[in-house]
This record gives sequence, structure tokens and C-alpha cells, in this order.
Amino acid sequence: MDAAVAALLGVAVTSAASIVTLWTRERSERRRERIRLAVQAGIEDHKQAMEMAKLHDSVTEVAPLSGFIHYHAHVLDLLERNQMTPDNLRTLAAEQERLYEVAREVLAGKISK
Repeated sequence: MDAAVAALLGVAVTSAASIVTLWTRERSERRRERIRLAVQAGIEDHKQAMEMAKLHDSVTEVAPLSGFIHYHAHVLDLLERNQMTPDNLRTLAAEQERLYEVAREVLAGKISK
């Protein structure tokens, strides 16, 4: 009977390890895909902002590409967690504005990098 119990415990431990490995791999793949989508959306959004600035032939500032990627990563995170609400979107927009302001200061040399 001891051998049967040991065998069952061995199977249970091996199965649990496999499940944890699969769950970890799936979670990692979802995260990588979300990052890829955020980068892709950020690049496209940045391109459109640059094109709009050129069309208006003005000295319109366009935020750095990293800001666009950051924004889209957070939007995707809100969507994944089913927390896309007006309040959360307002909070994200305010955070983005603060990031852009710091980026402007860094580019203007007002603060050190």
C-alpha cells in the first residue's frame, strides 16, 4: 500500500508542477503580447501625432514615443482587468500630462536627465 500511495503522491506532485509551469508560461506569453500590442499602438499613435503636427505646419509639440507606449500599455492593462472607467481614464490622462511635462522640462534642460 505504501508504494501505491507514494506513486499517487508522485503523480500529484508532477501534475501540480506541470500545471504551475503551464500557467506561468501562459501568463508570461499574455504579458509579452500585451507589451507588443502597446508598442505597436504607441508607434502608430505617435506617427499620427507627428503627421498632424506636420499638416498644421506649426511648432506643435509631440510627446516622446515612450509616452505613447506607456499610455497604451496602461489602457490595455485597464481593459484586461475590466477597469476601463471614465475615472480611471481621467487618472491615466492626468498621469500622462505629468509625464509629458517632465519630458518637456528634461528636453528644455530645466532638469537633469
